[in-house]
Amino acid sequence: MSPLAAVEHLVGLQAQLPLNPYTALWSRLERFRLGELAALLLERRVVRIVVMRATLHLVTAGAALGVWGRTARRLLRFLAADADAHDVSRRRRRLTSTVRTRS
Repeated sequence: MSPLAAVEHLVGLQAQLPLNPYTALWSRLERFRLGELAALLLERRVVRIVVMRATLHLVTAGAALGVWGRTARRLLRFLAADADAHDVSRRRRRLTSTVRTRS
């Protein structure tokens, strides 16, 4: 199974710490290579977003839209009672429009 297929199969991997998904895939996939997941992240085929239980998870890009759509309202209530959903969506789009890496 490929790393992308594994992430899709599991729906999401804990990603509170950047290395957590690497460890999770390494423990599940026989021939996992770190560069495979790094490439998926750089290509934005998988993303780290706040979803289940209001924590960071690594999910496929396709699943991110579906999961976000189902959890956004609850998450907005959790983050701030007076949060404006449109403002949060604009901020999310702005943050995800560029690749952010540590140099």
